[in-house]
Amino acid sequence: MTTILPELACMSVIAGFVGVLGWNFGNRYLGPLNGVLSMDVVPITAFVISALTGVVPAGMQVVGASLTALALIFNNLYLRRVAQRTAAAAAAKAAAAKPAVTATDGKTSPVAASR
Repeated sequence: MTTILPELACMSVIAGFVGVLGWNFGNRYLGPLNGVLSMDVVPITAFVISALTGVVPAGMQVVGASLTALALIFNNLYLRRVAQRTAAAAAAKAAAAKPAVTATDGKTSPVAASR
């Protein structure tokens, strides 16, 4: 047990602490939609490294990895579209809630209403 304590401490500190800090920073920088996509880097990296070391992936492994990647990409694109629609609807609602400023002659001034 004592022979693995340095390795265990290294994995705890680097993988546990620094990894979580890096993950949080990355999600804050990239945003949640792109952060979810970055989770796929780990299995893709494992897949590529195993292929580079001589392990030949089976056909169904390639099909499964491709289907998973496509599902994640399409889900990300869908969520981006929903977020854009939600933001546009919120902006339209906020613009509609603003009262129009009327000119001194009682008519609505388009210049003043757009402010």
